[in-house]
Amino acid sequence: MALSYCVQQILQHRQRVFQYLYRLVQKEEAADQLAMEVFRRTCRSGLAAAAPARLELALLRCATNLAFQWMRQNAETDTQRPSPAGVRRAVAALPAKERAAVLMHKYERLTCSEIATVMACRESAVKVLLVRAYEELRAELVNSDAAVCVMQL
Repeated sequence: MALSYCVQQILQHRQRVFQYLYRLVQKEEAADQLAMEVFRRTCRSGLAAAAPARLELALLRCATNLAFQWMRQNAETDTQRPSPAGVRRAVAALPAKERAAVLMHKYERLTCSEIATVMACRESAVKVLLVRAYEELRAELVNSDAAVCVMQL
């Protein structure tokens, strides 16, 4: 019974976790492997039985930590992140914590409080990360055609 419940949780959250990881690491194969690892760890730890809101934050926290670890390990070989649009390039150029905060804020629609829970920091630290990230994005995109899109992030 526990295994089937875990499978249900994987099916329910897989796409969202994969999309978040893909935006963070920008490699489909790596995002897929990291997503599988997130669910393996979640099922093994028993977190899959947590309340739905708590489970979602736990999945994103695990995904964030695994993505940061992956990015540290692949920093030497992955210095250039190809991206088709100027906004994507600018987001990809952000430091890892700022990028994670922006992705959770704009794409996952999490509040600063929820992001703080995922990133294991204070809410005020998340607000500082977001302000810095949006300032960097505006500065990067000010002379490009994608500058209009920065507010749509």
